[in-house]
Amino acid sequence: MRSELLNKDRFAWMVGASVDSISTAGPPDWSVELSNGGSVQVETGFWRLSWPGGIVVCSQDHGHKFGLPAPVNVIEDAMAAIGNARITNAFVREGAPDLVLEFDNQLLLDVLVGSVGYECWHMYEASGWHVIVRGSGEASGLMEPLGMRGYPE
Repeated sequence: MRSELLNKDRFAWMVGASVDSISTAGPPDWSVELSNGGSVQVETGFWRLSWPGGIVVCSQDHGHKFGLPAPVNVIEDAMAAIGNARITNAFVREGAPDLVLEFDNQLLLDVLVGSVGYECWHMYEASGWHVIVRGSGEASGLMEPLGMRGYPE
């Protein structure tokens, strides 16, 4: 059963924010930090950045060469494409609980679930509100002290 924590109004705080940084503790773990102090952490899923013409980058390609002179750096490519674009819409798709961030430059950042049982992604509001999402559509919410989120160093 889909959690009420995934209702569209829970993501309104993201609208107007830009992406400050994207980082990884090593795939498949990723962090997308927003300009308003919030973030999205990806665990057992993956993310992709696309626009109407196709896929710009996909987290699963990070570090692969694909016959290119240098390995793909999805962090650099994604940040270059996003630039100063602002989020205009944020929601979780019906069915599989994929998070979608729409930007004012027509880009879409999709956080796609990769497991039914494991925690797939986390959302952290600047207030400390933390939502944990599983591929089954279940979600849990809790308050955390600021500074406690993210990956261990």
